[in-house]
Amino acid sequence: MAGSILETTNQHFLSALVKLSEEQEIHVSEDVFSHTGMKLIARGTQVSKGLYERIVNHKLLKPLELSLSVSDGALPDYSSMGEHLFDEMPNLKQIADWKYGRVTPVGMLKELKFPRQAHPVLALAERRTTCSLKVDVLVTLLAMGIANAYRYNDAKLMAQVATAAMLHDVGELYINPAVVAQHESAEPLEWLQYSAHPVIAATVAREVIGLDPAIQRGVLEHHETLDGAGYPRGLHSDGISEIGMIVGTAALIATLIGEDNPCQRIGIALKFMPGEFDPRLVSSISELMRDVHGACDGQPASESSHLTTRIHRTLLGMGGVPETYEKLAARQRELSKGAWVMLEHFFERFVRLQRAFTSTGVAGLPKISSDGEGAEDAYFEARCVLQEIGRRCAKLARELAAKSGRDKSFTPVDQACLMEFANALAAAG
Repeated sequence: MAGSILETTNQHFLSALVKLSEEQEIHVSEDVFSHTGMKLIARGTQVSKGLYERIVNHKLLKPLELSLSVSDGALPDYSSMGEHLFDEMPNLKQIADWKYGRVTPVGMLKELKFPRQAHPVLALAERRTTCSLKVDVLVTLLAMGIANAYRYNDAKLMAQVATAAMLHDVGELYINPAVVAQHESAEPLEWLQYSAHPVIAATVAREVIGLDPAIQRGVLEHHETLDGAGYPRGLHSDGISEIGMIVGTAALIATLIGEDNPCQRIGIALKFMPGEFDPRLVSSISELMRDVHGACDGQPASESSHLTTRIHRTLLGMGGVPETYEKLAARQRELSKGAWVMLEHFFERFVRLQRAFTSTGVAGLPKISSDGEGAEDAYFEARCVLQEIGRRCAKLARELAAKSGRDKSFTPVDQACLMEFANALAAAG
């Protein structure tokens, strides 16, 4: 286990473990030793608050996760949550309800099997927030639906996708809960903490659960994109697994399907996907959305009186990014090679985002009469586009600030220039 993320007991995992012990009996199933051979906890010990102080931050011979035992009653009921979600979200059934003979999505959830040593981690993972179980099952159902559309009747792929999707965010257990809760608006250093969760989850999948390499890889790569803009490794093209891409797109759709007019929102999100995911996968999702569009409930919201102002503000902010880039490009000789490469990389990513924004036609919306035919649909779409562009610009800015701040080779001038560009990106949304 040399060099493993799990070799040192994690304070956030331990805190969650102690909290669960207040409602469920958890026992140590075997003696626990430090990496030097010192016995820290005896077999049979019941987990309680006292265990936290005895073991926190200790390096162990093997992960603590492998030395715990919980009752079956602590395990999440995936299939019941799946049935609840299908009842609660009619649109989900249109996307994710399929059948191979007697095999159904809920049936696959019921058949998900994990080894006993994984049970404590699974019990904790589904309690990390009040809605973790719901979100994980929702992502899993969507991932299976996408896999079905992408590669029909591939039972092996479906099973691998289901397992990877259920575990994709288990790494959040090992990160400060406050950072996890606010990760969409986190400061750069906090975002760096959060961005480690796929690596942690893949480590848990390998060292605790013992899953096969394809599933481990899918868990690790669910935030990667074909254009190299993802994390944790910034992979490109065919370096990303099918499982990783399927789980990643399912996670994105899961954030939208519970909103009003989910079909429109998902359709808009797909417009920003070219270059991020395999075109065949995006095509499969688009086809799914065309099939269910008529089944989507809800009416577009009426025009916001501030919408035109928001569009102008966004256009002005996005126009400021190339201006800032040109100003910094004039100082290229002052920058190190690494800083210049990073600046160019993030500007190229912004340009792709700008093209996607332009293709939506939102910039011409103020010319549409508020009482004209199709105005409500147009205004609703505009709000969705503005939300998406704002989210993506903020993400770009946060990522640039985090990566530049982490690179110790950058000079103060490098840092100042990159931060200026990050601020321009943040203002663009």
